[in-house]
Amino acid sequence: MFLRTKKQKTKEGFSLVETVIYIGLMSVILFCLISLISSATRTYLFLKSSRNIERSAINVFDSLNDKTNVSSKIDIPNTVFDNASGSISLILYNGNTSITNRIYLSNGQVLWNKNGVLLGPLTLSDVRVTSLTFRNMTNSTFNGFKVEMTIDNGTSSEKYMSEDFYDSFILRN
Repeated sequence: MFLRTKKQKTKEGFSLVETVIYIGLMSVILFCLISLISSATRTYLFLKSSRNIERSAINVFDSLNDKTNVSSKIDIPNTVFDNASGSISLILYNGNTSITNRIYLSNGQVLWNKNGVLLGPLTLSDVRVTSLTFRNMTNSTFNGFKVEMTIDNGTSSEKYMSEDFYDSFILRN
């Protein structure tokens, strides 16, 4: 005679409770991961904007310093002082010829002209200069000017940033 043995059912798959717990844990882990990525992205955009603003300011001030160090005088009639959209024209006498360097604000960018030829912007394209003011400091002893500049990141998709920069320059006669 043959004895019949009961075959034990093997448990396959997950129960409903196990599946709900698994989905809950995965949801918490996914939420934490998305929060971390979002925070890292915001930090990156903030640092990128800050770096671009600083680079633009350094480039403008370095260019002004270079032009001021070799210039003979400020071209007062062609310079706009005490205006947020200011410009400065610096003249270098080189023998019988003169070279005029003009630095000015146009459409949110600081531009450089040499003898009337546009040589390009001094600021990065993803920043906006909202104010470039030159103040005359010329007296009987020296020729000089003060610069006040405000730069922002120029976009509404990132967190808005704005920084003010100041410097003074004296021509070496």
